[in-house]
Order: sequence, then C-alpha cells, then structure tokens
Amino acid sequence: MKKNLIKLMFLIIIPITFFVVRNSLSASSTYYCDYYSNINIVEDEYLILYDEGVFSWYGEFFHGRKMANGKIFDMYNENVIAHKTLAFGTVVEVFNPHNNIVLLAVVEDRGPYIAGRDFDLSYAGAKKLGIVEEGVAKLQFRVIE
Repeated sequence: MKKNLIKLMFLIIIPITFFVVRNSLSASSTYYCDYYSNINIVEDEYLILYDEGVFSWYGEFFHGRKMANGKIFDMYNENVIAHKTLAFGTVVEVFNPHNNIVLLAVVEDRGPYIAGRDFDLSYAGAKKLGIVEEGVAKLQFRVIE
C-alpha cells in the first residue's frame, strides 16, 4: 500500500504541481514599451518583440550638410536615423533596454559606413537614448512602417 502511494505521488501529484506552478509563472505580467511612457506592465498578449542592432551616432561634422535624401542634416533633430538599405521614410522604434528609453526615428540618410554597425542616430537621438558617451551600443529596434 505504501509503495502504491509513493508511486502515485511521483507519477501524478508532483507533475501536476510542477505544471500549475510553471503556468502561473508564465501568465505573469511582462514589461513592454510604448511611445508615450517609457515602460508599461501589461499582460503577455501585448508583448512587443524587438530585433537587436549596433547603433552609433553622428553629429557636428555632418551638421548642415545634405543627407542622402536631399534634406539638410540637423544633429539636434532626434528623429533622424541612417540605415544602409531601409527605404527613406521608414519609421523605426529604438529601445534602450539599459535605461528603458524609447525613441521613434525616421530613416532619412544612408550609413553607417563602418563595418559591424547597423544604424546611425543623430546626436540628439543618441543623447535621448543615453549612448553619446559610449558612442556605440547594442540597442533593440523594430520597424514600424
């Protein structure tokens, strides 16, 4: 009789307990970002997935010069971003997971031209995201439109 109870415990009770505990943990709230407040706690169904990229910034040397799209570059416009292949006008959401800051930027220039980098932010965009000091950082991004 004792052996049967022990078998029952190992075969039924422990797996059921593990399943209930595991599911209650996965159903907990998750952090995600939106444009209006830096971080929100919501249910899993609203989870936003990001890609990771290497971001750098450019500023004073290019300030006032023409960008690849024909407009004049303004290093104090935080919404300017450069990418090698994304179409001009593409909106990119950039998220810094180290300080939970989100930036919306529009692809208006080409670059970066240094191997291993994916995006160039304007000086103001890099300052908002907190990467001016380090110069290059791995950040998360997603293409909005």
